[in-house]
Amino acid sequence: QILVGDEIGQSKLVTFNVNKSTTRSSGDSLSSSVVKSCINNQPRSREWSVQGIGSLASPHPGTARFAVARSESSIQLLDVDVSSGDISESNGIYPISSMFPTSKMLLGMVSLTSSAVLGFREDGQVCIQNIGDSESSSWRRTGQVRGPLTLNGVAASFEAGSNSCSAALVCGGRENDVALYDCAVGSSAKEELQQVWTAQNVSQDKLHLRVPVFVTALAFLRPCSSPGAALILAGTGHKQVRIYDTLAGRRPVQDLDSSQHSPFRATCVTPGPEEHSVFVGDTAGNLLQFDLRTLRRVSSLQGGAGSLRQLSVRGRLLASAGLDRYLRLYDLQQPTPQLLGSAYLKNRLNRCELLEEEQREEEEEEEGGDRLEELQVSDDEEDELEELPVAGRRSRAFGEEDDEEEEEEQGQEGRNSIGRKHGSSRSAPVKSSRKKTMRRK
Repeated sequence: QILVGDEIGQSKLVTFNVNKSTTRSSGDSLSSSVVKSCINNQPRSREWSVQGIGSLASPHPGTARFAVARSESSIQLLDVDVSSGDISESNGIYPISSMFPTSKMLLGMVSLTSSAVLGFREDGQVCIQNIGDSESSSWRRTGQVRGPLTLNGVAASFEAGSNSCSAALVCGGRENDVALYDCAVGSSAKEELQQVWTAQNVSQDKLHLRVPVFVTALAFLRPCSSPGAALILAGTGHKQVRIYDTLAGRRPVQDLDSSQHSPFRATCVTPGPEEHSVFVGDTAGNLLQFDLRTLRRVSSLQGGAGSLRQLSVRGRLLASAGLDRYLRLYDLQQPTPQLLGSAYLKNRLNRCELLEEEQREEEEEEEGGDRLEELQVSDDEEDELEELPVAGRRSRAFGEEDDEEEEEEQGQEGRNSIGRKHGSSRSAPVKSSRKKTMRRK
């Protein structure tokens, strides 16, 4: 199940039926896809374009809650019934336009924690909206980061299950290098966002000219436990993919030039299920997988035809949404990622977010239970073998071989007895043959 937002304000839930036959065979398409739209009373226009989708804490078991940011500076809550696939609006709309001094459109939104989201504008104005169970527990506050920003040039990270009240926020844009902020989450926190780290531009090129800064996509390689220690994945408009380690310095620790594989600028980046793999999408619809250990391209995923706006990875699945109006789903469990299927959604897509597949998890749990039972049975047999004496253990383990040896011994004894009865006529040729072989040697 994938929640998708397009540029005219529609939110759609696409359900793919993924089974074992389609995931194990390469090139097969999914059996079917079901699309359900959210019914809203707002007009379909680019002013209501979906600019961000953030996952929030689920209010009830069996449902998933998402915050959807629209370009006219409002946040809408959507509840998704995982079993039936129904999508509905919850608790109305949170307008945040009054929090901004200017009337510019909202550029995007990211999830800070399980109950708070951050909306941002191109000039660096941000608004943190906490979504509580009631109006009294909901609050919002504004802040300012260094601008200008790009659509995918903002990412946030919060370690789930920690007692910390702060999240790590990384931003970047045109002539605005990567910067890391400590974003305190709480109604009593200060409005100013504390900048804890900023990147330094790379060295000059071969002509001794300054390399221009154009950050187009950002992501965290792993959940950030503290704002001061982070691994940041950055894609640039000049076809570079860089890795920053805030503890190792201000310049990138790894710099990969993707212009050899794609002459287009990167629009979105995301880490893969493995720590050493990353996925990069560009303005031409190319989706490339790189290995950070060798800094080489591993594979090129097929299917894209328009600029990719967002990538979403959940477990072994990867979803991509772009301007070609297609939502595509890939299987990352294969040695080479395979295209499972696609769905045509009529409008240009801006955002996508993968949901957990409960049915798949249940099947994996059943398979895991069967494997555990087999392992337990084998362990019991080993225990029984250890309790038996050596002779019994050998006969238990090698019973068939012992039977064959006994039959051969009985046959040899029978042949010897026949030779005794009929004389030594059969033993003489054996001696002569031995003499011949000795002479030959």
